[in-house]
Amino acid sequence: MGALKSILIAVYVLFISYSFGAKQQTVNAILGDVSYFQKFGHRPNENTNEQIRIKTHLEFVESILRRSDDSKMSKALRENRKKMLNLLRDYSTRAEFPVNYDHIGTRIPCFIDKDSRICAIGYLIEKTAGRDVAEKINEDFKYSEIFEMKDPLVENWIATSGLTKMECAMIQPTYEYRNYETPVDPFITALPSLPPPQVSATRNDRAVKKRMDSLVMLTYFQTIKIDSLTNELKIKNMYADSIENISQQKDQELKDSKLESTETTKFLTTVIWILSILIGFGVFIFGVKFMTSKKV
Repeated sequence: MGALKSILIAVYVLFISYSFGAKQQTVNAILGDVSYFQKFGHRPNENTNEQIRIKTHLEFVESILRRSDDSKMSKALRENRKKMLNLLRDYSTRAEFPVNYDHIGTRIPCFIDKDSRICAIGYLIEKTAGRDVAEKINEDFKYSEIFEMKDPLVENWIATSGLTKMECAMIQPTYEYRNYETPVDPFITALPSLPPPQVSATRNDRAVKKRMDSLVMLTYFQTIKIDSLTNELKIKNMYADSIENISQQKDQELKDSKLESTETTKFLTTVIWILSILIGFGVFIFGVKFMTSKKV
């Protein structure tokens, strides 16, 4: 059993690495096509219905995010998070997804397409910050992934959404240039060659899919933990930089104090020498006058 688990983990890591490294035709840059495999028991191909593929991913990631622990968030952030996930469900149900018209043969995010259809993250922004904000983001980041959107509008929205940047990246689908003229209703279209997974799957197949689902959750929570540790490290680095700056400031103050003390010492020494000379000269004059008056 332990060997099987190790093999499954290795296969899954390779699967995710494959999706990350080559950016293959997966529906999401973080989770790849795990959602489709988990639901249907096989990976999608060029004949897979686009709407079903995207809808399956959004439902899958929504279920993951709803199960994550948000107890450490403020009440306002928890409420915003719940609102975002409810909006995500509405968006998935509507199934009005954008089309990547400009990159034929490549799956890529598309914020708002030429027909004004908006992506999942764009929809959340539109419903909470306004369409004008979504349009502004689209001007600069139409075909960008979340981590490429280096913009205060995006950063500020994420900070108040109750979602992390990694979670937004997990939501963000990729889109392709296919089936755009006659969109297929995912509720009507069936997969003619594929029986329901409960019928075709053996007990071992179901066990494998269950383990894959567990591995997805494990990967997700490990990612969240890494993000938390990264933020903690940034804070510690900032604290260390602050201490270093204070130390440098103190060293400079000490140097200035030593320099001032040295200058003061030199000044006092000079004054003492001048006074000593004047006193000596006064004593000499007094002695001369004394001796002269005595002779007289």
